[in-house]
Amino acid sequence: MPTTRSQPEAEGRLFPAEEIAGWQISAQADYAGYSCKPRETLPHLEDYEEVEVKLGAPHGLPVDPTTLGLPPEIVAKFRRLSDDDGLHLGHNITQAELRQIRIAVMRAAARDPHAGVPRGIYGWQHQHVFHATSSENGKAILEIGIDQACWHDGPSGRAFYVGADDMTARMLQSRFSDDVAATAVAKFAIKLSGRILDLRNAEDRAAFKASGLDQRQDDPAISAHAIRQGIDGIFDPRQGSLAIFNPTVLSLIGVSHDAEVEAQDEPDDEDPTP
Repeated sequence: MPTTRSQPEAEGRLFPAEEIAGWQISAQADYAGYSCKPRETLPHLEDYEEVEVKLGAPHGLPVDPTTLGLPPEIVAKFRRLSDDDGLHLGHNITQAELRQIRIAVMRAAARDPHAGVPRGIYGWQHQHVFHATSSENGKAILEIGIDQACWHDGPSGRAFYVGADDMTARMLQSRFSDDVAATAVAKFAIKLSGRILDLRNAEDRAAFKASGLDQRQDDPAISAHAIRQGIDGIFDPRQGSLAIFNPTVLSLIGVSHDAEVEAQDEPDDEDPTP
């Protein structure tokens, strides 16, 4: 059946996204604002010769199309991962190429749960992360920032551990710390300058192995070794933990204490990392 407009009069992404095993393929076209052909308002997506495509994956990070086994001529139509806005849009994708993208996504969904994960320096940009701790430490983070009292010995060595959500942060706190149950959760944004290795990505796994940090997990000075090699943090998918060696790449958003929330304004991440 043809894909019809879900919001014929509305601006924005006008056609419904296609769902494939948790993935999303959002193909769009219209007379203005999209890289498509023809530049007109047509009733069905299939009426267009070329459309604009945005991919979404179950892991919640931007999708790196180079990891999906797509032909080079299709990959070349996607905006590069290093673009500042973080969007990974495919421009002027033909209907035949769209079918190839569907096949690649179906294969990725069936074969590799980490398919599409970009390098950490791109995928973790501006992401929100959480750290669970005691109420006392939470107040200290709010007032003076992150100190060694909040660091723990974990799977990536001694570091400041954060999770992608509140629940993961609390789980990490109970796993890596002998303290009482967490009563505060600090929320951060990762700055654009954050140099993160995401071990779900093949290039980052190779960089991690080359760094030798896997042999230094018992070294109390592992953070200094990591920073000297240009590594501010490591995401370990086996634990769901992001180990931060250089807390200056985190911008504090706020700290919640049980039902009471002490919030700050969203930080400006233009400050350069020392």
